[in-house]
Order: sequence, then structure tokens, then C-alpha cells
Amino acid sequence: MKIDLHGDKAIATLLWHSIASDLLTSAPKVTEYGTERTELVKQDGRWLISKRVILSEGGMPESLLKSYPRP
Repeated sequence: MKIDLHGDKAIATLLWHSIASDLLTSAPKVTEYGTERTELVKQDGRWLISKRVILSEGGMPESLLKSYPRP
């Protein structure tokens, strides 16, 4: 995670992944991965999310493909 702080505003950029195994005895594997960019603002001493964009770069479940934004 990288956080760029500019006074009462910040931008957090990160890579994420999902790990799962089919059975308790199965080896875990990466099932999905992507990036996230979140804009934050500080109000009344608390950091609040003003905008968030999460992108799946691979391994997305087929059920979500219809709603995924295309470039």
C-alpha cells in the first residue's frame, strides 16, 4: 500500500489478491487479484472515503464479468 498525504486529503493505492483452497487439505491458490485507488478526506478528525475504484486484473468469477467496466 502507498499513501500520498496532502493536508486533509490523501490517495491510497494498493494491490490486492484473494486466496482460497477447494478443501481443507488442498493447497491455497490465488483466485483473483487487482488494484485499488481510494481518495480520502479528513473531516472532524476522521478519514472518510470520498471515491474508490477497485479493478480486478485477473481471475474474476464469471458471475461478475457482466458488471465489470470495459476500457
